[in-house]
Amino acid sequence: MINMASINKSPAISAYTSSKAAINHMMRNLAYDYGPVNIRVNLVGPGETRI
Repeated sequence: MINMASINKSPAISAYTSSKAAINHMMRNLAYDYGPVNIRVNLVGPGETRI
């Protein structure tokens, strides 16, 4: 499983950032649950980028 998430510190989009935090937590739990049966879970979390 691969998921992409980002970290954004803007208070104007708190719903967006809290949903990303939930995805990060879910992916850590999936990695913990599926690790023993050799299923790897990856989360790609890019930071800020310049345009």
